[in-house]
Amino acid sequence: MSGFPFNERKALAAVLFILKEMGGKVDKHKLAKILYYADEKHLCRYARPVTGDRYIAMPYGPVPSSVYDGVKKSACFPLFQHTLEADGNAVISDQEPNMKLLSKTDVECLRESIQENKDLSFWDLVNKSHKEAYNNACGGTISVLDMAKEAGASEEMIEYINELMSDYQLIC
Repeated sequence: MSGFPFNERKALAAVLFILKEMGGKVDKHKLAKILYYADEKHLCRYARPVTGDRYIAMPYGPVPSSVYDGVKKSACFPLFQHTLEADGNAVISDQEPNMKLLSKTDVECLRESIQENKDLSFWDLVNKSHKEAYNNACGGTISVLDMAKEAGASEEMIEYINELMSDYQLIC
């Protein structure tokens, strides 16, 4: 768990938003990095991620665990199964995102992440993502707090995020 609850419907809306902005098709690796940087930005600015997904430090960079499983057609994520298609190493869909599930700030961070990462090569994305938050995870789950720090969150924001995550743990 990332410290925040994963919302399959919202995560799918974010994936479909990225696909729509990228012409209906995006490489799985690039999709993972766009989501990672959107979540990182949103944590830093608004004290919560867009998707609530848990990022795993894989050899080629952070991977959103649940979205990855959904894209691979896991039965655990039926909404993804019925909405997305695979085309080799790419994800495709012509379906519209449910924009009611994405806040204005979600869209802001998703758009910024798309703009910053859409033209980067595979290796540029690998190199960009192998920083402190990734390295601290040692092949496991990347800390939400490390993500926020890496994005430039203040100490006050880090403390606030930590409090929010504690509150979510109490509710679950």
